[in-house]
Amino acid sequence: MRRAGLITLSLMVLSLPLWAQASNGQEKLPAGLKVGDSLAWGWDIFKDCTSQVFALDEATALAIEKDGLSAFATMSGPIESSEWRYAPWQQTPVDSDAQADWSVDGYVWGGLACGLSAEWQAKSAHIGTEPGAYYSFGRGVLLLVDPGQRLVVFTQRDSLH
Repeated sequence: MRRAGLITLSLMVLSLPLWAQASNGQEKLPAGLKVGDSLAWGWDIFKDCTSQVFALDEATALAIEKDGLSAFATMSGPIESSEWRYAPWQQTPVDSDAQADWSVDGYVWGGLACGLSAEWQAKSAHIGTEPGAYYSFGRGVLLLVDPGQRLVVFTQRDSLH
């Protein structure tokens, strides 16, 4: 019995890279937010969360830099044929002591970049506390966009709703 468990666990670990490639996370991003390649992906089995970092499309980044929050006007609400819905976009920095800025319906932003390496978690936290980026969140979903660094950090953690 123990051997079967080890074999199953080994197969799961070996299949993670394939699963990561198959689930690109882009289907959960707002339709107007255009991204390029995935730069990082992480999964925390104990916290039941996944995160992904995408390169922000150049044209989208320039539009955000030019128009600020108004560039996000079409990037909220429900995504076509999806359960995903985002709160209105807000500008960083976010004061982590002011929970009202970081929460909606009791949700707290603490899961940002969950499952990513410590370097990406620190970078994401830094982006969130400096001016120049934007964030939104929904039921179990966090999204941070930094047009200056051309980055999008997406986190899904169902327990954060």
